[in-house]
This record gives sequence, structure tokens and C-alpha cells, in this order.
Amino acid sequence: MNYLSSKELSKRWGIGQCRIILLAREGRIKGAKKYGKTWVFPENAIKPVDGRTIAGKMEKQAEQDTFRYPIFEYKNVSSFFPPLNDEELILKDFAELFISCRFEEASLLLQNLPVTTQNRYRRITILYYRCMIHVVLCNTKEFIDDWGKLQLELSQDFPHKVEMKEYLYEIEATIGANSYYANDFSIDSTYAYHESFLPRLCNLASVYLELGEKTLSPYELSAHECNCRILDTTDNYFDSQALHINLGCAYAYAGKKEERDYHFKKAIDLALQYDMYYNLVTNYYYLRQEFNEVLKNYPVSLKEKLIHLSNVMHDRLFHFNEILQLQSIYSLLTKNDYIYVVYALQNLTNKEVAEKLHVSVGTVGKHYSEIYALLGVRKKAELISLYHKMA
Repeated sequence: MNYLSSKELSKRWGIGQCRIILLAREGRIKGAKKYGKTWVFPENAIKPVDGRTIAGKMEKQAEQDTFRYPIFEYKNVSSFFPPLNDEELILKDFAELFISCRFEEASLLLQNLPVTTQNRYRRITILYYRCMIHVVLCNTKEFIDDWGKLQLELSQDFPHKVEMKEYLYEIEATIGANSYYANDFSIDSTYAYHESFLPRLCNLASVYLELGEKTLSPYELSAHECNCRILDTTDNYFDSQALHINLGCAYAYAGKKEERDYHFKKAIDLALQYDMYYNLVTNYYYLRQEFNEVLKNYPVSLKEKLIHLSNVMHDRLFHFNEILQLQSIYSLLTKNDYIYVVYALQNLTNKEVAEKLHVSVGTVGKHYSEIYALLGVRKKAELISLYHKMA
């Protein structure tokens, strides 16, 4: 691809060079890159709409629902542009507390963060984090409520839905719904992922291959090794650690001790440096013997900490799932069924549900009849009553 200087682009678009630089800083020129103090622009860059015109004001209104894939963990606040707003700063603080396994402190942050935010992406992120914290704190009723809201949000059509739906897969994997590993999770080769999603994308691919298939081919290992080296040069420490752990697990299953130890050591060093234990303890529980061989070179207190945290986390998860099975209709319904239940709780008519889901009224009625038969109820009022009893 050929690039133009700000001076060349200024002549082409007929606006000042300073205006070009300002648009680039605001992120309004797609593909603009900065090398040192110099900006360059793709030859086919599209001129942004003037914000002072009617069309520009409409575009500005649409941009209020901005997308920022929430990779907040241990990125410097100064590296975000535009800067993080107040809600995002709270989410960043929450993420750092969560991955350091300080769950009670993290929960307090979310208590003061309502899900009524005007930005769809922050609202979805808040609901995801609420669900995750409900799992580790065994808040089943709160989980069911927020899970339903998250399902509804992600049942709509909107830009970057592919990235945001990954939240559902992560929650399902956490509570043992293994459809995540049964190719429900897949990478869409035709979809243009947002650039900030790419580090997460290579990590997710590794998770799926390593935990779903248990093996990685030499080609896949080579590709993820390359991804790992790239991540090591960035400030995406959380994703870098996760990829090191997943590669270490893959090598452990393949019986390659030297490579396994290298990646486990890198992951442990990142945990110690940045107080990141969540990924480490969840994998330590299943590969304790392999991790312990590497931990011989570390203080005994670290091993004791990992043992304690992994036991606490998995005891909580077991308890959460046990309560969920007893108290929730979530375990009886599919994701699509659950969306219908939540709409019923909102007292929507079949016609209103049909409009939201872009299906016929007859399809909605048929689906409700199937849900009634499954749960042993006859109408919406009984369905709502059952929901409140079981939740």
C-alpha cells in the first residue's frame, strides 16, 4: 500500500495540513500511522465528513456509541486515544483487581457502576464483568439476571458484534458449558476484526486448540510462538501471559519438557511482576505437577499461594454450579430459549418479541409453546412465576 504525507493529503482534500493532523490524532482517518513525529496516510484514505455540517453532526452522534475492545489490563492509560473515560477507568481498575484474584475488592468497584450507560460496548463489558464476579463470589441470582441482560444485548445486530460475543463463550467456558470447545467458538476469516482485538484473537485461538483439541500441530505451534514473541514486545501483558500459559500447556500435553518449562517460567515471571494470577491459578489446578517442576526455582511462598488460590477458585466454581443447577432454569434452556424468557419477564407481547428478533409472530408463539412444555407451565404468567421461584 502506498502512503501520502500530510502535505500531499492536504492538497488532495483541499483542507489545511494542521486540520489533517488533528483528524489523525482524533482517529478519524482510517489507516493513519505515526512514525516518530511524522504522520502518513493510505493513498485511498477517505476524507471524514465535516463535523460542522448536518451530515457531520449526524456522524458525530453515531460515534457516541464508540467501540473500544476492552483490553485494559496493564496498558498504560496514556496509550489510549481518545483517553479512557470515567466508566472505562473503573473497568480498567476492576480488570486489574480481578486478574490479581482480589475478587471482593473488584466487586465493590462494580457496585457503583450501573449498566445504564449510553454506550453499548461499555454496557456489554460491565455486564460481562458482573457475570464473572458473580461466578467467583457464588452470587447465582445476580448472575442469572445479568446473564439474561447480556444475552439480550448480544442478540441484537450492531458493529463489532463478533468481538463482543466472545464474552458469552468465555462465561460459558467458565461455568462448564463446553460448547465453547465444540467449535461454537470459531474465527471468521471473512470478518475484519478491530485491530485492538488481534492480540486477544491469537490467544483465543490458542485456548481453543490447546484445551479443545489437546494438541497443536507443528505449524500451529510455530504460528503461536510467533504471536507470543510479538505480544512480548507490546504492553498487552495479560494476553502475553495467557498465550505463554496456553503454549506451556500444549507442550506439556505433547511431552516437550524444555519448551513447557520456558513458557511456564515466562508466565510466572509476568505474574510476579504485574500481580497477575487469574490465568495462572486456573491452569495450575489442572497441571499442578508440571507447574511444580518449574516452581522449584521460585520461593516456596509462591507455590503455597498458587495452591491456595486455585483451591479457593475451583471450590467456589463447583459450589456456584451446584447452586445454579438447583435454583436456575438456565440449566434447562438453550441460549435462544433464555432470550425468550427474559422478554417474557419484561412483559413484552409476542408481536413485540417478533419485532425485536426479526421473526414472525407465529414463530414466537411456537417457541414459547416449546418452552412451556419443557418447564411444565401453560402460559407466560406461570413461566414468570416459575422463574422467580427458581432464581
